Amino acid sequence: MHRFVPPAQFEQHPAYFAERNGMRVPDQLCLSNPAVLRITVDSLRAMMQRKRFAKYWSVSQMDNFNFCQCAQCHRTDSIEGSPSGRCPAWRRRTTASCSQCCPRRPASTRSNAPRRKENGACSVVSCSLLQ
Repeated sequence: MHRFVPPAQFEQHPAYFAERNGMRVPDQLCLSNPAVLRITVDSLRAMMQRKRFAKYWSVSQMDNFNFCQCAQCHRTDSIEGSPSGRCPAWRRRTTASCSQCCPRRPASTRSNAPRRKENGACSVVSCSLLQ
């Protein structure tokens, strides 16, 4: 994700990045921030236009456990059962916006953390979702 919203933007736009223990940190994005979605979509569209022969595009979170804990992300986590729950929703919003300019160019997300609770226990899944 940092290829879309680089950490260099942290100082000027801290709200683009994850909130951890009440402070913004530059090692993960806040996926509930509408500006982050807009920047990601704009960047992904530009990359797709430049690299017309590429077949797949990744819109995955950074590979760490420093997921955002802001109020909006926390609400999504509560609904989905874990921080990995925002992964499919993020992909749907991103690829739906990009499919208008670049149809049949799938994007994938990966999540290797607890995904959802079943019978009180978290199941671990590795999801690679293609549109």
